[in-house]
Amino acid sequence: LTRIIRYLTNASPSTLVLLDEIGAGTDPDEGAALAMALLDGFLNRGALVLVTTHYGALKAYAHESPRLINASMEFDLDTLSPTFRMQVGLPGSSHAVRIAERLGLPQDVLQNARERMGADSVAVEDLIAHVERVRQELDSEQRDLRGELDLAQRRAREHGEQLAELRARRRQLIEDAEAEAGEIIRSARALVENTVSDIRRSQASKESITSAHRALAVAREELLERRDNATEREPGPDAGPALLPGSPVYVKPMRADGEVVDATDDHGMVRVRVGSMTIALHVSDLEPVEGREPTKPKRREASPARVSKTATIQMSLNLIGERVAPALEAVEKYLDDAVLAGLERVTLVHGKGTGALRTAIHQRLRQHPQVAEYRLGTREEGDAGVTIVTMRA
Repeated sequence: LTRIIRYLTNASPSTLVLLDEIGAGTDPDEGAALAMALLDGFLNRGALVLVTTHYGALKAYAHESPRLINASMEFDLDTLSPTFRMQVGLPGSSHAVRIAERLGLPQDVLQNARERMGADSVAVEDLIAHVERVRQELDSEQRDLRGELDLAQRRAREHGEQLAELRARRRQLIEDAEAEAGEIIRSARALVENTVSDIRRSQASKESITSAHRALAVAREELLERRDNATEREPGPDAGPALLPGSPVYVKPMRADGEVVDATDDHGMVRVRVGSMTIALHVSDLEPVEGREPTKPKRREASPARVSKTATIQMSLNLIGERVAPALEAVEKYLDDAVLAGLERVTLVHGKGTGALRTAIHQRLRQHPQVAEYRLGTREEGDAGVTIVTMRA
């Protein structure tokens, strides 16, 4: 006690005080009261205090005081051995009576001890034991939940990786489909340009131009259908036969016989001469011809809608209200029709608006092989809302 008094006198906020069994060696009631007073004294001076005790009253005081906190070392009552785990917030119990019972102390002696402890002491000990059992059960459940959480997080990561892989594969399939569709469109452009060139070289009649015009319209629509279905078609051994130059073939889109000009390329495209025309087609549009003399091209029956589109071309194309992509596609078709119809000058009506559609159309006109020049309209023609296009002679 003399040393404790010296410690208390010199205590400050920088002091750490360790007290083992504070208040021991005297009457339990007086010892507990003295221990409480000493704790208050150290705390009032700002010291940090660590105390061990068996006094139940001191444990209750620590539970009620906001400046103190209970802690205890876990004890396994089933094995009568410590677990060496600290339980912060839970007061400890000596378990003397329970240990004596497990060790075989006669029941009459145990009952006598419980009666001498008093009802309050027994209730407190039972309460502490119950709280400790509940805490152990909660710890076990927490460990199980943590394991389930770890498993769920691991599965979520695996599903995330699989989703990312599927998305990457989908993007690749879309890119492949777009590339194939682009190749189909380029082939269609080549078909139109080759046909126009052949018609001009042969100085074809108006009737032959109209017939070729209809055939090209049919081929264009079929090529567009192939482009739209490109995402569903997988390249394989059934893509078409390998054809050699000079081989006679039957051209399905034109219902006519032809002759292969060049060997099949890596994309399955091949140039074929049909009459005076040389066109590029996919091998799936051709059938090898064996033991049959080439026949003259047959005029394909076209539906009334196709005939009206190819035979009644207007001098202007109205694009107001169209989005850029479909508008550019309409411009391409319209210019091809204008070339085949022999028009020297046409008008594209795009409106003023923000100018985005006009800019896109002008960029496409600069790249078009059949456009000689273009300009904005005069005030009488429609000002900046129209573009006048002059076709190559």
